[in-house]
Amino acid sequence: RRVIRITERVGTVDWEVETDRGLGRFTTRGLREKVIHPSPGRYLLIDVEDNRYDVRDLAALDPASQAWLMRHL
Repeated sequence: RRVIRITERVGTVDWEVETDRGLGRFTTRGLREKVIHPSPGRYLLIDVEDNRYDVRDLAALDPASQAWLMRHL
């Protein structure tokens, strides 16, 4: 639903997000290798524990969330 904050560290990216299940935090490593782009506007992010976060429609997110994601995809 919304990206609250993304923090980059050496080799990892920490995400704070609002999902359909509430607020959450997760970490990705080697982000460009752990992003699946199954269709236009849709992204699957895979965290370090192999959990998947489905961004079904990038255009449906608020402009700030879109900007956060586009910087890190």
